[in-house]
Amino acid sequence: MTSPEHMSPVEITMLVGGTVLFVVALGLLVFCVVKRRSFKLVLALFPLAIIMIGFPNIKSAKVAGFEFDAKTADDFGNDPNSASTRKKFVAELNKLDAAHAATPARPLSPQVHSTLAAMVTKLDRQPNLSPESRATLARTELLLGQTNQAVASLHSALKVDTNLVVDPKLRILMRPISH
Repeated sequence: MTSPEHMSPVEITMLVGGTVLFVVALGLLVFCVVKRRSFKLVLALFPLAIIMIGFPNIKSAKVAGFEFDAKTADDFGNDPNSASTRKKFVAELNKLDAAHAATPARPLSPQVHSTLAAMVTKLDRQPNLSPESRATLARTELLLGQTNQAVASLHSALKVDTNLVVDPKLRILMRPISH
């Protein structure tokens, strides 16, 4: 289970909202039973409340034919300079890119977006990222629509290693920075 100090604000909000929704649904169910009214619609609130409460512990999401493993993103966020965790995370990014290419109008799910945004925030604070990890961070920022941050991360990686092999998806960011 995720401890409260490691939960993002979105996860805390979902937990509190799910708990409140569960209590309200329980109250409505009791009210409907006592008043002998139909409670079929009230029963639909319970699965939603349970999903909201369990949101921090959901480790993968399967949406529109692709699957995203949040544990891989967490592993990369915790050990970004490890080649094996970076390779696994890049594979997850490739899945997201493929799904986005198949349905470009569909945005990332809130769950995936939240997981990636939390990881990006965590990595932005680390000054000693390897150039490869910094380039992977840039690719993630680009996927999240954070183009300016992606450009800065990529240029930071290229300052340290001018011979860095850049992912083809990041080549559009390699324009010179004008000051």
